[in-house]
Amino acid sequence: MLPDKIQGLTPAVWDAFNIQDEDDAIVRERFLDVAGPDLVDDFFVITDASWKKSVGPFSIKACELTTLKAEHAERVAEPFFAGDVIIMSPAKGTVAVVHHDGLIALLRG
Repeated sequence: MLPDKIQGLTPAVWDAFNIQDEDDAIVRERFLDVAGPDLVDDFFVITDASWKKSVGPFSIKACELTTLKAEHAERVAEPFFAGDVIIMSPAKGTVAVVHHDGLIALLRG
């Protein structure tokens, strides 16, 4: 799943969200400020590392998101926000997308 293939991600829904040259912990906090309240129950996370055969997407509970973001670099040898990140929360019909070009979008179903 690539950001440009997600229905509803039109230019109008994107906001600036710098991830270049930023500490992953700072980006993580800014991301939670924007999307955290919309991410509940079980959800799916796709990072750039998810495309590796040995990794794949992550299926986690909302309470595990902060831990996954903090430990992502140890698990897969790259920061959580190293590129595109897609988080899908089926319970609320929410899709949060961070684009590698420094953008963020939040789609609410």
